[in-house]
Amino acid sequence: MNITNMATWKKKNRVDEKTKVFIVKGGYGDIKRALKQRGWVQNKDSDSCCFDLKWVLKTKDIDTNNLLDH
Repeated sequence: MNITNMATWKKKNRVDEKTKVFIVKGGYGDIKRALKQRGWVQNKDSDSCCFDLKWVLKTKDIDTNNLLDH
Protein backbone atom coordinates (compact mmCIF):
# COMPACT_ATOMS: atom_id res chain seq x y z
CA MET A 1 0.00 0.00 0.00
CA ASN A 2 1.50 3.31 -1.11
CA ILE A 3 0.67 5.92 1.56
CA THR A 4 0.73 9.48 0.24
CA ASN A 5 -0.48 11.29 3.37
CA MET A 6 2.04 12.10 6.12
CA ALA A 7 -0.53 11.90 8.94
CA THR A 8 -1.64 8.46 7.75
CA TRP A 9 1.97 7.29 7.45
CA LYS A 10 2.76 8.49 10.98
CA LYS A 11 -0.35 6.82 12.40
CA LYS A 12 0.40 3.52 10.63
CA ASN A 13 4.00 3.59 11.87
CA ARG A 14 3.09 4.75 15.40
CA VAL A 15 5.02 8.01 15.07
CA ASP A 16 3.97 11.12 17.01
CA GLU A 17 2.47 13.79 14.75
CA LYS A 18 5.16 16.33 15.75
CA THR A 19 8.09 14.01 14.96
CA LYS A 20 10.11 14.77 11.84
CA VAL A 21 10.57 12.02 9.23
CA PHE A 22 13.55 11.52 6.96
CA ILE A 23 14.59 9.35 4.03
CA VAL A 24 18.25 8.73 3.25
CA LYS A 25 19.00 6.94 -0.02
CA GLY A 26 22.43 5.36 -0.03
CA GLY A 27 24.85 4.78 2.83
CA TYR A 28 25.26 8.03 4.75
CA GLY A 29 25.28 6.26 8.13
CA ASP A 30 26.53 9.38 9.92
CA ILE A 31 23.58 11.43 8.67
CA LYS A 32 21.10 8.72 9.69
CA ARG A 33 22.60 8.46 13.18
CA ALA A 34 22.68 12.24 13.65
CA LEU A 35 19.03 12.63 12.68
CA LYS A 36 17.94 9.72 14.90
CA GLN A 37 19.86 11.24 17.83
CA ARG A 38 17.85 14.42 17.30
CA GLY A 39 14.55 12.52 17.49
CA TRP A 40 13.83 12.10 13.80
CA VAL A 41 12.32 8.85 12.48
CA GLN A 42 13.50 7.13 9.31
CA ASN A 43 11.08 6.18 6.54
CA LYS A 44 12.92 3.28 4.93
CA ASP A 45 10.84 3.42 1.74
CA SER A 46 13.10 5.55 -0.47
CA ASP A 47 10.26 6.02 -3.00
CA SER A 48 7.78 7.31 -0.41
CA CYS A 49 6.54 10.89 -0.57
CA CYS A 50 6.16 11.00 3.23
CA PHE A 51 9.18 12.84 4.61
CA ASP A 52 10.35 16.17 5.99
CA LEU A 53 13.90 15.66 4.70
CA LYS A 54 15.16 13.45 1.89
CA TRP A 55 18.92 13.04 1.43
CA VAL A 56 20.02 11.55 -1.90
CA LEU A 57 23.08 11.56 -4.11
CA LYS A 58 21.23 12.42 -7.32
CA THR A 59 18.38 14.93 -7.69
CA LYS A 60 16.61 12.51 -10.04
CA ASP A 61 15.92 10.39 -6.96
CA ILE A 62 13.42 13.02 -5.75
CA ASP A 63 10.04 13.17 -7.49
CA THR A 64 9.70 16.95 -7.35
CA ASN A 65 6.34 16.87 -9.16
CA ASN A 66 4.72 15.00 -6.27
CA LEU A 67 6.18 16.66 -3.17
CA LEU A 68 3.65 17.06 -0.36
CA ASP A 69 2.91 20.47 1.11
CA HIS A 70 2.80 20.24 4.90
